[in-house]
Amino acid sequence: MRRPLLAGAGVLTVLLLAASPLLGLRFGLPDERTLPEGTSSRTTSEIVHEEFPAEPTDMIQVVLTKPLTNPAGTRAYAAELSRIPGVFQVDAPSGAYRDGKRAGEPGQDRLTAPDGRVRLAAPRARPPTSAPHSSTGCRSRPVRSSGRRI
Repeated sequence: MRRPLLAGAGVLTVLLLAASPLLGLRFGLPDERTLPEGTSSRTTSEIVHEEFPAEPTDMIQVVLTKPLTNPAGTRAYAAELSRIPGVFQVDAPSGAYRDGKRAGEPGQDRLTAPDGRVRLAAPRARPPTSAPHSSTGCRSRPVRSSGRRI
């Protein structure tokens, strides 16, 4: 080959021109915004996102391994967890907690094991639908508990 640099520059120019549409490419998860406006599936999904701010399929699970001997401590811990930014609420056996206050009645018997261990379920807050999809999870941070860490 007589002029390898010239040939290489030509090939590189053609490749860059072919790849130029990819410069504005953004990756993300599909949601209702990918559907045409006015379709029933998009409208339904928009209503669900507006009316139900929690993301129930994306829960943070907390298991207190010490048997439930101090219900007041469990209530206080659930209230403290509910203050974490990005957590919609914390479901505990004593009720649901939002922003540090009890927001729902007890009745979460499914969260207490027969031996007294307690599971707290914390659905994360749904990001606004106008925000671009990226990492939408809340940041985890330690919240002190009187129980043993696992």
